[in-house]
Amino acid sequence: MNKQGLIIVTRNSSALSTVSFEKYKDAIKAFKNLQEYAFSVSASPALKDALEFDYLNLYLGIVKILFSRSDKYGRVLLNRLSELELPCWNLAAGFKKRTEIILYTRFPRLYFHVIHLYYLLTQNRWKQTTK
Repeated sequence: MNKQGLIIVTRNSSALSTVSFEKYKDAIKAFKNLQEYAFSVSASPALKDALEFDYLNLYLGIVKILFSRSDKYGRVLLNRLSELELPCWNLAAGFKKRTEIILYTRFPRLYFHVIHLYYLLTQNRWKQTTK
């Protein structure tokens, strides 16, 4: 045969396609270990700020994934999230990130619904559900 081909196999049970709180908890732990190491090697305030901002983004990214995959807002989900170390909320951030922080910290239920709406719009399911 004189043709090249590619077969992509995806498993629904693979680590990349499953959403698991424990997987994200491990990611947080790995990041915290990296952060501690970096702080032990360098005392640079710029590095500290950069890693704190990265942790804030990682934390909110995990919250977004868990919220978008959850059918309903509930105490169980919030209790699980309370197991994760909270990021530093008073970092210098742009308007969008500050708005996201305020929504999540002060109005988590509203943030949950905003995330659901965002994922409906970005996955083009909004048109499918409104027809």
